Amino acid sequence: MANTYTIHFHLPKPDKGDLDWDDEYHEAMDIVDAQLKSVNDSLTNHTSNTNNPHSTSFIQLTDTPSSYSGLANRVVVVNSTATGLTTVTRVPLAEDSNKVGGLYPGNSANNVLKLDSTGKVPLSNLPISLYDLDQVILGSQIFG
Repeated sequence: MANTYTIHFHLPKPDKGDLDWDDEYHEAMDIVDAQLKSVNDSLTNHTSNTNNPHSTSFIQLTDTPSSYSGLANRVVVVNSTATGLTTVTRVPLAEDSNKVGGLYPGNSANNVLKLDSTGKVPLSNLPISLYDLDQVILGSQIFG
């Protein structure tokens, strides 16, 4: 019969030369097996729970902004060093590719001229036709 026991689980530690030491050993192994099964079940249940078991919010994470203050209508993106998250007012990839500096190209007020693939301004984007431009030039020479 054991005279000493382990500290944490109080498992019997048979003394050298004890009779029936194997009974105590088997008892101890059953206790260890049950404890390991319990730990394994708890771990499996915890890791399979994808419903935020710790009730952690976005701002509690260490690689995110620490507050929602001033972040209304902003979008979460990976930061420039790829070590955390930050917010931006717009997602660069979602920007309208037809805009130039936030404005649409065109030939009316508050539009900008956008170059075509050859680096030239398309005629459709000029505010007046070439005929009208020619008339203005000719008119200024005649009446200027």
